Amino acid sequence: MGSAGHDWDAVPEREAGNGVWSKTLVGDGVVFRHLRLKAGTEAAPHDHPHEQWLHVLSGRATVRCDDGEHELRAGVMLHLPAHTRHAATFHEETVMVEINVTGG
Repeated sequence: MGSAGHDWDAVPEREAGNGVWSKTLVGDGVVFRHLRLKAGTEAAPHDHPHEQWLHVLSGRATVRCDDGEHELRAGVMLHLPAHTRHAATFHEETVMVEINVTGG
């Protein structure tokens, strides 16, 4: 497979529910999600079988993990190793890219 450029503006956005809108790109072993989350949105405690990175483009959120709280704002990235239990509160409308390294 050759290289390919992608424009988030050209990727269809879908409402995922609970104040979340999502655009998804899938590669070989990685899934990119461009997320737009309404202020006040809560993500209940959960984990993933894969590694995850969060890159905040705008807005502000708090992610709670077993090792403490992480304050996220524009320009901040957070790495969550596989099976890291986490929850989040989005204090203002937040736009971020979620990178899921599925490995396969």
